Amino acid sequence: MKMNGRRFLVVLGGVILFSNLVVAQSAPQTALDFEFSVMAWERMRDVGYAQIKTEARSKPRPVAADFEILPLRISSQGRSDLYRYEGPAPVRLVATSGEGDALRATRMIGAITDQRIPRQAMLMLGPAADDALTVTVLDDSPAAFPGQHVRVVNLAEEPIQGTIDGQTFRVDTTRATLAPRRVGENARIGVAFERQGRPIVVFDQSLRVGAEERVMLVFLPPFREGADVRVRVVRDQVFEPAEP
Repeated sequence: MKMNGRRFLVVLGGVILFSNLVVAQSAPQTALDFEFSVMAWERMRDVGYAQIKTEARSKPRPVAADFEILPLRISSQGRSDLYRYEGPAPVRLVATSGEGDALRATRMIGAITDQRIPRQAMLMLGPAADDALTVTVLDDSPAAFPGQHVRVVNLAEEPIQGTIDGQTFRVDTTRATLAPRRVGENARIGVAFERQGRPIVVFDQSLRVGAEERVMLVFLPPFREGADVRVRVVRDQVFEPAEP
């Protein structure tokens, strides 16, 4: 992931741009405690998140030394490992350099300011205009995304339409995600995007979905101009969050 000369944008109920790590906290912040995984439209390197140290959470104006920098492993192939955030809002995303004990934040990429982040979250990172970065926060809990359900996420910046077990759907730049849909044991899914007024089929098959299995159908931008939208089928089992 190229960082130099780029500006990054985080979208979650509004747009916030930050230029450095230190952000004044003029009022007490709601404590957050949630698990999350990450997926992106491409592999990303040198990205992490900043978590304020326990002993510094009462400070009205924390400094850079009050933050622990934790690396993120981000892929376009599927979900990352589970991470955990504990501390006040906002959740700060940072560009990093070094590794291990030498890992440090070089600058602020953005922040998630919503204080109602679900206890289990999925962060979907996608491209935006002017080399920006969009972040969509999905509720990944078993209640919001149960077993034997299919969720559609469009990171391709192209209108996508299709059917899931005979029910039509459409996702585009204004509505990038489709709420999870209950499917049968063998879900029939057909999907196409439009090129020069013609529908191009990119997925047309049946998926076996077990009672405790969840499937995300993620659409990614083409590798090159004129190529087809890419598709990822991401499976996982319903899981319960760790105890706080």
